[in-house]
Amino acid sequence: MYFYEYIQSNYSSIYETFTDFYNKYAYAVNYPLNKNHISRLLTALGLKTIMKKINTPPDNKSRSCVFLNVPEDKLSETFKKNGIQKFV
Repeated sequence: MYFYEYIQSNYSSIYETFTDFYNKYAYAVNYPLNKNHISRLLTALGLKTIMKKINTPPDNKSRSCVFLNVPEDKLSETFKKNGIQKFV
């Protein structure tokens, strides 16, 4: 399975930490690429990560993490711009 196929089949929009995104990807495919390669693929597709502060349980401490926030219209636009057809 190609990386873009994984995104198309599992996400209409992306709103989660990069670590959660990567862990779901790594679990879903037989031979996953490493985190560095996935980060570079996201950049090549035009999907940018952001640094965001989140509160973590149980002590509600604030920590910084790399976050993906890609709304549905941006994800669809990205696929069109890269010549990737949405499959049904």
